[in-house]
Amino acid sequence: MRQISGNKTVCEWVAGILCLFFSGQAGAQSADSFNPAVGGQVLASAVQADAKILIGGSFTTITGRSHSYIGRLNSNGSLDTNFNAFANSNVTCLLEQEDGKILVAGAFTQLNSVTRNYIGRLNADGTLDTNFNPNANGTVWCLARQADGKILLGGDFSTLTSTNHVGMGRLNADGTLDPTFNVLTSDSSSAANRSIYTIALQSDGQMVVGGNFTLLNGLHHSFIGRLTAAGHLDTSFAPSADASVLSLLIQNDGKILVAGRFSNLDGQARANLGRIYANGTLDTNFNPSANSFVDSLALQTDGTILAGGLFSTIGGGTRPGLARIFATGGLDTNFNAAVNNGVASVSVQPDGKILVGGTFSSIGGASASYFARLNNTTSVINGLSVNGSTINWARTGPVPEVWRTTFESSSDSTNWISLGSGTRVAGGWQLTGLSLATNIQLRARGFITSGQYSGSSWFDECKIGNLVLISSPSSQTAKAGATVFIAATVSGTPS
Repeated sequence: MRQISGNKTVCEWVAGILCLFFSGQAGAQSADSFNPAVGGQVLASAVQADAKILIGGSFTTITGRSHSYIGRLNSNGSLDTNFNAFANSNVTCLLEQEDGKILVAGAFTQLNSVTRNYIGRLNADGTLDTNFNPNANGTVWCLARQADGKILLGGDFSTLTSTNHVGMGRLNADGTLDPTFNVLTSDSSSAANRSIYTIALQSDGQMVVGGNFTLLNGLHHSFIGRLTAAGHLDTSFAPSADASVLSLLIQNDGKILVAGRFSNLDGQARANLGRIYANGTLDTNFNPSANSFVDSLALQTDGTILAGGLFSTIGGGTRPGLARIFATGGLDTNFNAAVNNGVASVSVQPDGKILVGGTFSSIGGASASYFARLNNTTSVINGLSVNGSTINWARTGPVPEVWRTTFESSSDSTNWISLGSGTRVAGGWQLTGLSLATNIQLRARGFITSGQYSGSSWFDECKIGNLVLISSPSSQTAKAGATVFIAATVSGTPS
């Protein structure tokens, strides 16, 4: 450990930051030096474990280079030229799997010049996973991955893998259709009659869905409803809106944030943003009142909520396109990024910096084409510790909230053994009752929802443990007096 900024600490390892533990004050709400100069709207972003950033949208260039609808940036905003994936139309959502593969969905019919109708999967290096081809017949707006690895998707389609599935379906991990998920079929008695835009997974396996539908399973459900883990309609959950629901997020207390283009939620006036309890009734204490559409939401562990859209006022203040709301519904007046046009996508990095995509050309007083990053303004802590039989993952400040966590151990930093899922506690997540071996590494992963329509997913990762040699120096032959460079890769936390 070394000291930075007085009493602030950061946990380091030999080959890079292993377990981020950063605490300190960042600058004002302004864009940092990150400037990828994207040539079109960014609708989705996902931060990978190595801090590289996947983006998808309607763009055809990045940093002046041809790059169609999908790309990857280095952490400083420069283009990762080793990642050469591309599509032939808009990418609306991205999902990074634990194995490094990347689900891509949207309005395209080709991915890497191969026919892939509206959804496909890339390997970690950007090459096409040729074994994955669900073959939807219409735009996919959102993706969500369950704890068991199955993949939920919502959109404008009516078939998946040549099977009737209207608006929503579930895939097995290999891309084949899950026949046990029977909610939205061609049977008129059990169909959603319009699009599914957003899916939010609850910890009990149930899923809240939003869109522009007025029927679910043949029953009247206006724009929002809830399905069981098997895909059956939960008739006990009966909120309604009077127009499209575009984004859903579930807070760690179980309350559900609802955003979209509505003026009424659960029978009461709510302008484009509201909140309901887990039983579907309205939280009457939360009423930020945006004056136009809210398309994207992001949660921070300090309880604050980032909202992006086409609004110009929200929470009683002027905030064009982007705002931060307290959990009470009040406007965070210290957050003012001054966007000059609409915001379609908001995500939060593990260090608290905020990724913003939209139709803007300036943000935070700086020029930025369609995609930018904002500095955070408050302290963050994001790090692992072990106390006897308990692992604690401290996550406080404006770091991204996660909806579930997993904990694993390894003796070689390659093969990982599951220790179980974490429990949300004050200040982070915890796993108890363990019997931990010595000389091991520990890894925690937390799963995050972000992007337009809350349709993209990725995970934050943190590790601690003893140093493990990953790769040894290669053999070399050198003449006497020559300079020799040797390199080894080491993983772990030095004492």
